Amino acid sequence: MQSDTYKIVYSKVIFRAIKDLVSGQSDNRQDAIKYLKSEAFLQHCRAAGFPCELQDALDEMLLLSNTQQKLVAEMFLEELTV
Repeated sequence: MQSDTYKIVYSKVIFRAIKDLVSGQSDNRQDAIKYLKSEAFLQHCRAAGFPCELQDALDEMLLLSNTQQKLVAEMFLEELTV
């Protein structure tokens, strides 16, 4: 039961961070980038049942244009929701 709770909470934290990565708010974006590059992000991916490769994929996403980032973020969110 507790692991299900962690899975739900960490998946929501990761979803919020992905949304913040493509937000227009610089502070939220910078906080999301710091989180993305942290060891905590990898631990949260494992707890949420997400692939650890998500960290590298999101890091590479940051090299794209803003419009492309938003599209890729939407695709990630859809894929992780399934």
